Formats: sequence, C-alpha cells, structure tokens
Amino acid sequence: MTNNFRLLAFALVIAAATASVPACKAVRRPPEGASARPPGAAGEAIARVGDLVITVGDVQNRINAQPPVVRSHYGSLDKKKQLVTDLVNFELMAAEAVRRGYDRDPDVVRMMKQQMIGKLVQKDLEAKVKTDDVSAADIERYYDEHARDFGRPEQVQVSQIVIKDRARAARVEAEARALPREDAKAFRDLVSRYSEDQDSKTRGGDMAPFDRGSDVLPEAAVRAAFALKSAGEITELIPTEEGFRILRLAARVPGYSRPLIDVTAQIRQQLIQAARAKAVTDFVAGLRAQHPVAIDERNLAKVAIDTTVSSNQRIAIEPRRRRAPTPGVPAP
Repeated sequence: MTNNFRLLAFALVIAAATASVPACKAVRRPPEGASARPPGAAGEAIARVGDLVITVGDVQNRINAQPPVVRSHYGSLDKKKQLVTDLVNFELMAAEAVRRGYDRDPDVVRMMKQQMIGKLVQKDLEAKVKTDDVSAADIERYYDEHARDFGRPEQVQVSQIVIKDRARAARVEAEARALPREDAKAFRDLVSRYSEDQDSKTRGGDMAPFDRGSDVLPEAAVRAAFALKSAGEITELIPTEEGFRILRLAARVPGYSRPLIDVTAQIRQQLIQAARAKAVTDFVAGLRAQHPVAIDERNLAKVAIDTTVSSNQRIAIEPRRRRAPTPGVPAP
C-alpha cells in the first residue's frame, strides 16, 4: 500500500467516523480538585488526548445520533474501540490544524460562519414558526387568492394561417372553409402553401393550448379562437399587426380546479415557509437598523472581474464536456 493510499484511507475513516454527527465534545481535563464531567457513567473518561478527555457520553452520543442500521454495527467492543480511535485521530488532526493556523484560514472561517448562521436560522428563527401558527382561515384565504395555482382555466388549441395581403387571405379563407372539418392534414397543407408566419408554419400552423388570458396571440385572435365551438371550425379573417389570421379549432381543453381539501397540506407548508422567510428577513432588517451599513458605490465600481479561464480550470471543464453520458445517469 502506497503512502498516498494510506493517507486517503485514513481520511475516509475519519470522515466516516464524524459524518452526520456534531464535532467531538471532548472536554479539557479539569483542574485538580474540580469536576467538570457529567454525573454517572456518561462522565467516565474513555480516552485522553493530551489535556483532552473523551467520555462515555461522548461516544454514546455519537453512536446514538446515527440511524438504527448504523448503530447496530457498534455492538462489539472492537467496533466501539475503532470509533474511539477515529475520534482520537480526529481530535489530534484538528488540534494540529489549529496549531498551524488553519482555524484562521478565510475558507475555514467562512464555512464556520455559514454553519453558525445555519444554526441561528434553524434554531432561533425558523423554530419559532410552528405548524399551528397557520390557521384554517389563513389556508382558505390563500386558496381563494391563488385559485389559478390550483387549477387550470379552459383552454383552446388552434392552428393558424397568417397572410399580410387581405385579398389573398380572403381567398385562402374560402379554401379553408371548403375543406372537410375533420381533415386537419388538408388545413396543414394550406399552412405550408400560404402562411407567412415562419414560426408556426414549421409546425403546420399548430399552436400550443392557451387560455383566455393568454398573450400568445393578439387579443382579437384569442377572442375569436374561444368563439369557435367544435373541432375543425374556421374563424373569419382576423386583422392583426402581423397580418390577417385564419384560425382552425383543433380542440377545446376543459379547465379544472383542485378542491381545497386536496391542497391544504401544500398550502400550509407554503405559508410556513413564507413565515419563516419573513422571520429571517425581519431579523436581518433589525440587525441592519442596529448596525447601519454604508456601501461606497464608487469604490464598488472599481471591483475588477477576471473573466479569463486558467489552464487548470480549462482542463477541469473540458473533459466533462467531452465525456459521453452514462446511460440512466444525469449529466453533471
């Protein structure tokens, strides 16, 4: 086994020992005659690392913080001893990192601040907003005010021909009306031959379904589309800025509305999240009021952005672009 492999294996062991659990709460050795350990077995020392003490309670808490399937792996004394060894190694490396000043490294300080802010938000702000704080009246009011979010209005789907010249458009309209209503292909042939709207022409004139409030077509065209009653029916010429439109109804799509009882849990969660976000916003606003902040925009404008890509960054990016995707696995 190479030295690099040993180091990697050790790092993985340390990571596994400390994953998903808080940092070790090992305590410093108390002064002579003093007692800083918890009462009972939990306060008994298992290991000492210099003046650091790892207690029964420390190891117990780490094991019990794991899911049941993981906790079951620590039934033997050897497994517990391995965990203690990993915790000792963790503390030794942490102490050495502090000795070398890495606790003052900007990246470490920033991550520590992020962790602290996360704890502050979770425990002191978000935790104050309870599920019971959202009443049935709040949920019903939100449902009424956001009805469109829990349903879909009636829609129509049409195909269109757009022609700028009125006389030519009238002749095409007459051709369209002469077609059998059920013959959608014949209407698409007219689109291909005459329509001057290149975007819809490539789709045979087909438009995506839209409702009465849509702006996918001019207002007059939307009204005319909803006036059509049955599939295959043709509108009269509709004058618009882009030219004269001829619409053929492909289908009417009924609207629907989800009842309040089906979306109550969803709305409750949305209101809780909104209340928690507001609690954080208000808290930050209060902090800014206590500690006024001045931003010098003239100096801010002097911030230079380096848009070049280094060779190392290019090497890291390019292989991902060239690599063929693994079947069933999303590309990174």
